Amino acid sequence: MDFNEKSITCSICLDILYDPVNIECDHCFCKYCIQYAINLNDHCPICRQKIVNDPIFNLVIKKFIIDSIEKGLIKDISLKEYEENTLERRYKLSMMEQGMIALYEILRFSNNSFILEHLKYIWQLFQNISKELYNNVKIFCIVLTKPEHRTRVNALRATWLKRCNKYKHIVTGKTKKNKKGKRQTVYTPIKNILITTIKQLQKEYTNEIDWFLFVDDTSYVVMENLRYMLYKYNPEE
Repeated sequence: MDFNEKSITCSICLDILYDPVNIECDHCFCKYCIQYAINLNDHCPICRQKIVNDPIFNLVIKKFIIDSIEKGLIKDISLKEYEENTLERRYKLSMMEQGMIALYEILRFSNNSFILEHLKYIWQLFQNISKELYNNVKIFCIVLTKPEHRTRVNALRATWLKRCNKYKHIVTGKTKKNKKGKRQTVYTPIKNILITTIKQLQKEYTNEIDWFLFVDDTSYVVMENLRYMLYKYNPEE
């Protein structure tokens, strides 16, 4: 099967296909993109055919994209970046699905009758609120990790750290050889790290950041909930 640049481009996000899926009219999209579109309008964005069945993964196109990246035929992105972007979109899709389920349950047990269009409207409203919180409650996330656990940060980068306004990770110790020639990790006191980091970041990002969040490398934070909680507070006080 022959592919070209158009056949591996999502018509919704206009980017390379991530987790490519086909709908019943045979048009192909990123799974996240088409699922988001279906939540707002259950018709194909291209031909307007009604979407009834769940999208089906197109493993052939996905393999072609990965092979093309590995061979250097697609030069705008590395395989690592493609995999990280795929994980990020899967995370967004998971959050979207959970949000829709939660909204459905809330409305299902309410006294008011509703239709699907109401649910779609509320979901769009939640999306707008999320963007407003992101722009008005600016959080700098700092992840503390140990030298032997530094790879854990990769999973955080691919998921919730993307929702921070800015972020960085700090290794809390250094591994070096002792007098006997054995490798030993020397840790810096957390208090010293906190004080030094905050002073440095306050100088670099004056008036750009409202709050600093310190977590370890096993943490998972729902940033929308945190921003909602902080929204009523003045960061200057």
